[in-house]
Parts: sequence; C-alpha cells; structure tokens
Amino acid sequence: AFGGTVHIHGVINSPEAACGAPLLARLRKYGSVAGYGRGYLIFLQRFGAGSNDGRTCCFYQLNHLDSAESLLDEIGVSPPSSRASGIMTDERLDKVKRWVLHDMGEVFDESWRDAIRSLDRVTVRGEFTHGETELREADDA
Repeated sequence: AFGGTVHIHGVINSPEAACGAPLLARLRKYGSVAGYGRGYLIFLQRFGAGSNDGRTCCFYQLNHLDSAESLLDEIGVSPPSSRASGIMTDERLDKVKRWVLHDMGEVFDESWRDAIRSLDRVTVRGEFTHGETELREADDA
C-alpha cells in the first residue's frame, strides 16, 4: 500500500564540476547533508566507488501527495512503464527540475536550489509498505 511519501531521487555525477562553492562546503568531501522544513526533506549523500568518484544522490521527499502518479501528472510527465523508462535524463528531467525549483520557492537556501539545477538524472517513486505481516519466531527459521 502507498505509504504517503513520494521521493524525487536524483544523481549529480560530479558536484565539483556542476555545483557552487556553498553547496560543496556543506557537502564536504565524502559527506552527507540534509535539510528539513515545511514537511519536506532534501538529502544529499556521496556514493561514488572511489576517491575520484564524486557521484552524489539527492532525495527530495514530499509528504502531502496522493501518489507518485499524481506528482508526475502535475509535472506533465507520463508515468513510466518500466524501471528503465523511469530514469529521466531527457526533457522530462528539465520538467522535474523546474517543478522542484518552483516547489522550493524562496524557502530553501540557494545551495539546495543549486543541487537541483545540477541533477543529471531523476526518478519519481512512491514509498510503499507491505501491509500487515507476521514475523516468524526464531525457532521457526
């Protein structure tokens, strides 16, 4: 069942090449940084495989939507038909960036807006739970 949260999950391939000094100072080398407000969460974390791999993920979390599909409809992007088609690197990426920047308004610091402008790809996903479940006892293993 839909858990009530939608994530816009993106990747910045090279923050050092794409982002300004204020964001890089917050992120720091090999770091993570998060911002909270208005029921939103934005989170950046480096995940690259080596010291020269600065890839950084970005999560923009929304807690006031009915579904990922309703957000995609609001943005003007068709729902994906597969995982691969949900990875947006084309004009859909630009639409998502514009929507997020508008959604942020003037509430978010410019360094967060810089992160959104620097995204190289995004996906939009709803958070789902598995519903009621029974945990097995240790002796049932």
